[in-house]
Amino acid sequence: MESKLNHSAIEKYSKRFSDNLISTFFSNKEVITGSEILNFFEVKQVNLFILKHLFENWKDETNHLKSPYFDYDNDVVKKALENFMNLLSQHIKIKKEDFKPLLVSAVKDTILLVFSPYDYYHQHISRHDKNKIQLATLKESSKYMKINKPLHLALVEKMERAKAGALSSEEALQYLDEAIGNLSAPPEDFEEYEGQFSKIIPLDVNKFYEDAGPELEASQPEPAGSEDTKTVNEKYSKESKTLLDEISSESGTTLVELHQNKKIKSIKKHITINQRFMFVNELFDGDTNAFNQALEALEEQHNHDQALEFLINNYAKKNDWLMDSDEVVEFLDVLGKRFP
Repeated sequence: MESKLNHSAIEKYSKRFSDNLISTFFSNKEVITGSEILNFFEVKQVNLFILKHLFENWKDETNHLKSPYFDYDNDVVKKALENFMNLLSQHIKIKKEDFKPLLVSAVKDTILLVFSPYDYYHQHISRHDKNKIQLATLKESSKYMKINKPLHLALVEKMERAKAGALSSEEALQYLDEAIGNLSAPPEDFEEYEGQFSKIIPLDVNKFYEDAGPELEASQPEPAGSEDTKTVNEKYSKESKTLLDEISSESGTTLVELHQNKKIKSIKKHITINQRFMFVNELFDGDTNAFNQALEALEEQHNHDQALEFLINNYAKKNDWLMDSDEVVEFLDVLGKRFP
């Protein structure tokens, strides 16, 4: 289910972005405080992730300090340690060289959470190959989640219902897939965040996705008389209007039924996280960039027939869609609500 994200491009952008912000902020400052971190960048998720990474590192360091000679499980000791950590949290001061890795990690995680929340959770869950993922830890991290938070809460809720206090990474990924499958909340609109990041360093979304490139496409042409080419030609040899009628019939969605659906203003905002993953992987060969481009182009069409014809000519033929499949039927249903 993972999309074809270009993690190297995300890493490079995150470093450039962080260098720019850091050089500006620390031009006349020695350190950054906790209150300044909370308001560091206008995308609040970045600031929250900085604090999340900070406290996670701090927690690891605290665990390393524990000695076999003392009873750290004693209630009095635990309370004293908690009070000490609360006191320190009110007096955060971080130097430039120590702040940069926190910021780079926060930017990377935010970009993942914005453009592919599944990849964000998959990456973080996969880090626990040898250790169990604790429900308490997931619940604690909820306060740091702002973008696409319903997915995080759905994962926590699923663990709670199953009374699973801890999961292996394999079990957690299965729970994640199930949480996505049951989630009805739409994903966040990434265009707003794209604009906010671009104010600092121009953000080209296309670079965040792997592309086979024209060389690969050109190196794998279909023979003119091949069986596959004939099949495609035969399948789409009818006139456009006839083809549109055929698809409406095959999908089980008549034009009358489409007229009965409530019109929506945006296809992208109406698609849920679960649908997004399904459409990208089943209809667009895992290419999130192609999916986003298709949605943008569809929004520019003037009516249902025009949008459907565009979809057929540019994607259905190319990816050899089965027009009566569940994925195509569901995608056409969303399209029908945009252009009733």
